[in-house]
Amino acid sequence: MHTVILSLAAALAIPAAALAQSATPIGCDARPGCQRAFRLDGFHMLSARPVPLPEDRIALVGADDLYQGTSLWLLELSLADAAVAGEVEAAIGADERAAIERQFRAGAAPPAEISPSADTFALFLDAGDGAARGATIRFFGASGKPLGLVAGPFAAPWPAAETFEWSPVDLFARFAGMNALKFEAGRLRLGYAGLSILAEIETGALGIVDTASGERGDLVALLDPAFDPVGFESYWFGDGLAAAARYPSDGQPAELAVLQGGRAYAPQAMPPRPERGDRRIDAEAAGGSSERFFSALTLTPDASRLAVLRHGGDGGAVAVYDTATGALTWSSPLAEALAPGATLVWSGPGELVLVRQGDAGTELYVYAPAPAAP
Repeated sequence: MHTVILSLAAALAIPAAALAQSATPIGCDARPGCQRAFRLDGFHMLSARPVPLPEDRIALVGADDLYQGTSLWLLELSLADAAVAGEVEAAIGADERAAIERQFRAGAAPPAEISPSADTFALFLDAGDGAARGATIRFFGASGKPLGLVAGPFAAPWPAAETFEWSPVDLFARFAGMNALKFEAGRLRLGYAGLSILAEIETGALGIVDTASGERGDLVALLDPAFDPVGFESYWFGDGLAAAARYPSDGQPAELAVLQGGRAYAPQAMPPRPERGDRRIDAEAAGGSSERFFSALTLTPDASRLAVLRHGGDGGAVAVYDTATGALTWSSPLAEALAPGATLVWSGPGELVLVRQGDAGTELYVYAPAPAAP
């Protein structure tokens, strides 16, 4: 089975040597459990979780020639031999190129979301006038051509900016890479407990839906007034299963938890919180402290293991937990702190891939975590 990207490259008869992007094998640098590693030289990954594809491939989106005629690419990379199997350059305009460069200069790569089949991706860009990031969503198809644009002003039925600081598109950008965004026919849905926000790709229209009634709703009535997504990493995984991490604050340690049936605990929409978890992971056992936090939470397809990045003063670690018990089953320390945007994804064969930005390009480390003891 080939993806749309690969089919496009084959249809155009592009020889491998003519591809603009290439990956170079690099060493694992004594990372326990690391099987192989690659670097996309000169490539700058966006803040987007890569997508696993058939035949041990992965799709990711990023930029090259940054600040020198920046171009935006959707790539398909083989995790077996680092071959770039397909690439598509996105047709970005001058304003979008400037916004991408501006966000990189500010130290935060633009957020993006790739569809499960890697035939569509959404790019979240700020407006460049002091507005919060994520002021627009630009959709691109498998050919790299723009599909539509969504702009998210504070307009009815959305509350005014002085009432609620998050615009609709700000929320889409905040939850990029956290399993809360789902591509559907002709639209992108942001869904979490009690609420769905729909972005129509062609028309740019935004709609708010009460998931309990199925009717269009008023955000003020649906959203918990204490909603604040900044202090949490909250990931939905379907069938009521979620994972959540709380950032450390006021001397309190970071917390990590798995929640089953998470949609039933609150009458209003709010991301799941660790204190509501039915399988909490002990902060001390997980290495938690007021100086550490968790990110990039990702479940195996069978929901049996939760992988996370644990950040801390010692450089942190890639860690894997048993979701049934909350027990730490495997970890691999990292010698260096990770730049913002580093993420994890489980590959088709069950390997765990760390994708991070290095000085010379985007690096991918493929791990084989030891299974949990019986």
